[in-house]
Amino acid sequence: MQPEFANVNELWSRIISETLCSKGVRFAVICPGSRSSPLAFAFARTEGIESISILDERSAGFFALGLAKREGLPVVLVCTSGTAAANFYPAVIEASESGVPLIVITADRPEELRGCRAGQTIVQLGMYAMYPVSQVELPIPNADPKALEGLKAVVEEQVDFSLGIPCGPVHVNTPFRDPLAPLTDRTFVSPISMDELRVLFESSSKVEEPSIELDLDEFTQSERGLILVGSPLVPVSENWVRNVARLADGLRWPVLADGLSSIRNHQSLFPRLITGYNAICRVVDGDSNLLPDRIIVVGDLPISKTLRTWLKDRNIKSQFLTPIPGEFDSNRGDSESRYYDFNRASPLVTRHSNDSFATAWQRLDAKVHQSIEGRLSRLEPVFEGSI
Repeated sequence: MQPEFANVNELWSRIISETLCSKGVRFAVICPGSRSSPLAFAFARTEGIESISILDERSAGFFALGLAKREGLPVVLVCTSGTAAANFYPAVIEASESGVPLIVITADRPEELRGCRAGQTIVQLGMYAMYPVSQVELPIPNADPKALEGLKAVVEEQVDFSLGIPCGPVHVNTPFRDPLAPLTDRTFVSPISMDELRVLFESSSKVEEPSIELDLDEFTQSERGLILVGSPLVPVSENWVRNVARLADGLRWPVLADGLSSIRNHQSLFPRLITGYNAICRVVDGDSNLLPDRIIVVGDLPISKTLRTWLKDRNIKSQFLTPIPGEFDSNRGDSESRYYDFNRASPLVTRHSNDSFATAWQRLDAKVHQSIEGRLSRLEPVFEGSI
């Protein structure tokens, strides 16, 4: 009878892939390679995970990064041993800086092949410096039931780390001995069947998202406020957009959204959306009725230098709501940064009834866009070939 697991590497890798699936992972980006073969086979055979093969490691890293941003869930990134893993470095840094959950799994040579000039062997653990929120090296595959339980626990923990505070990439270094392909090892006896494997994961649960309540009622008493939306610093879900919209609807403040913000794709949810703020900031000082006395920043500050300079010169009392701990006011002004993830909830505020402040900003915004459209309509079509 054909064994359900051909060798210990196949069993070990399948525990990894099934654990990740049970924790909510739905995509694995695989870079082909010899040492990572057990992982590639495992992810391809795991129901519930879509395995995507990309030859170039650097491209794969950024593809996985974008996929994790889109899904709002961790994405697995797998490569073989050696310098292949170094090509993930830019994507790991980006994931760290933007709070994106990536599960980076690098296959490796076993301990006895390190430090002896074996091919495709470098020091892999720690190669991404301080950018991963967690990094761990797994033991050599072992069929002992206690070892399998430990493996499952470690992989679950890494998923939790990737979605924790701060959210970001984790690095799991995974050494394998031969045979790497799922070739039958007649000396290997699996301690667990496929049916038993499924039972093992029935008790696994998805990551529990903590309930976060934030009362901004005292800070938002003013009717002359602005909501600034820059980089969200986390993968954006539909919940994120809806919860930001709920805050904006309650306060009835103008919403100044960065050009990179997905909020600009949901204008129906943000009737007080302002996009021409660069021009407005140059003239708003002429009318004191347009100056805010409170600002809420969702995520990072918008990248506009004009807006940042305008804020710095006025030092308006500000509240930064970010899903990553730290100081986010590059202007070092009168501000406070508080942990908050709009993927999970919306702050508590008392609903305002007066939106005259937003209406004044909207009138200026409309004039800005009329001016831009007028200038563009007078331009002759530009043909690149004539330049």
